[in-house]
Amino acid sequence: MDEVSNAMSMRVIGGIVLLASIIQIGVAGGAYNMTSWNVGSWWAGLLCFITGIFAVISNNKGVVAAGCVFSVIAILLCIAGVIFDGVIYGVTHALDACGNQETGEFYGDTKYLTQVANCAVGHSQTCLCVQGSNDDTCFLFDLRGADNCGQILTKLPSLLLASLIFVFLLLVLVFTYSIFTCMGVCCVKTPAAQQNAPPVQAQAAAANPAYGQPVTAKATPMTANSV
Repeated sequence: MDEVSNAMSMRVIGGIVLLASIIQIGVAGGAYNMTSWNVGSWWAGLLCFITGIFAVISNNKGVVAAGCVFSVIAILLCIAGVIFDGVIYGVTHALDACGNQETGEFYGDTKYLTQVANCAVGHSQTCLCVQGSNDDTCFLFDLRGADNCGQILTKLPSLLLASLIFVFLLLVLVFTYSIFTCMGVCCVKTPAAQQNAPPVQAQAAAANPAYGQPVTAKATPMTANSV
């Protein structure tokens, strides 16, 4: 693959990375802004966005090398984001009921009403949430951007799932981009190098001075023998 084709491939990947990272930052930022848990791996999407910029402007080996460095860091953050979003999504998705101890509002399955009420003892957080399968653990939230505690059961898991999907997609895209950057730094041939390469005929002439010289045949005189 030559430098032009490699750069074009990186620009295409970079454009997709920019679009996916904007969406990921949006959904992860929405999850982050809902409660005091500060969830959502928006930071992974942000670094992927910066990496995507380097991919789009891949016009010389210096930019490609910088993109290679950013892509490696972005890959590590995306892996962390997948783990982080996956764990928190699992926790919030498993919640069965939440109560607001300031207003007395209850959300979820009413059979967990007593379990939620018990969480109020010794806790000052606004939202008290429980998992039906875990009687001893209370999950405590303070509202920030959420309208009510019920959105912890519905909207927050949906945003975390979307963030998880897009950060995984970014992981695949940035990993692919990192491969192209490695090729761009060490393996591809530049058009100038290809143009300046001596033609086959010149190489052959340099190796053999007699190459291309006209060949003359010496005629051997013939004599007629008398019988």
